[in-house]
Amino acid sequence: MREAEWVERLWQQINQLATQVVTKEDVQRLESKLDSLAREEALERVVGKLDTLLINTATKVEVGRIESKLEHLPLREDVQKVESRLLDSLPQMVTKQEWSAMESRLARTLTKEDFSHSIAPLRESLDSLAQRFADLTQQMNLLRNLVGVSLALNAVALLLLVLILLKMR
Repeated sequence: MREAEWVERLWQQINQLATQVVTKEDVQRLESKLDSLAREEALERVVGKLDTLLINTATKVEVGRIESKLEHLPLREDVQKVESRLLDSLPQMVTKQEWSAMESRLARTLTKEDFSHSIAPLRESLDSLAQRFADLTQQMNLLRNLVGVSLALNAVALLLLVLILLKMR
């Protein structure tokens, strides 16, 4: 009677362990959800910032120009470029009048050297963002490796439990 109770408890523990084991499909499902969430989040941020920009500074011509540009921005990198440009320009564009004054100044004074100097922070920001993505990718690879090792250890543990049960019979 005690052996039957012991075997029953052992099977219950094995069943509990089986429900806690992470499967490869679970990891792949989580990775696909993370990929889609990153794109949706970036697009939502850009849309929100674009709405703010349009409310504060845009005329109908500017709205049309921006909309035509947005139709050609399906890639994640392009969305991130637009987002960084908007972040840089939103604090400076409070009213339509200020926007017009800035455009007229730039039309009169912008040179190739000025453009190179003004684009340098954008390049640095993009380089920094690329480094962050590289670090994130490396961390995801390490996490994937840890999950793989965890799966292997769980499989070995289950195998050992089965072998112990078979030897005890």
